[in-house]
Amino acid sequence: DTDSGGAAAVARRILDRLEASRPMLDDGNTVSVTASIGVATRMAGDSLDALMMRADHAMYEAKRAGRNQVSIATTGAPQPTADG
Repeated sequence: DTDSGGAAAVARRILDRLEASRPMLDDGNTVSVTASIGVATRMAGDSLDALMMRADHAMYEAKRAGRNQVSIATTGAPQPTADG
């Protein structure tokens, strides 16, 4: 169990690792890997569906904010975090 700040910190570390990785293809070329992550914490009385909907909404907010973003779901509109 963690709060949204702790979950966002873990998500940011994941993004940092992805950004630093340079997977090599069979032909020797490398590719860059990016991700958009939505973070949601469970509120009292939340169903799994409600939690997943908030996380999904936050992920799409992160996508709209640009590459390698983390967005934290709130009871209102999720706010993307600053790019690291």
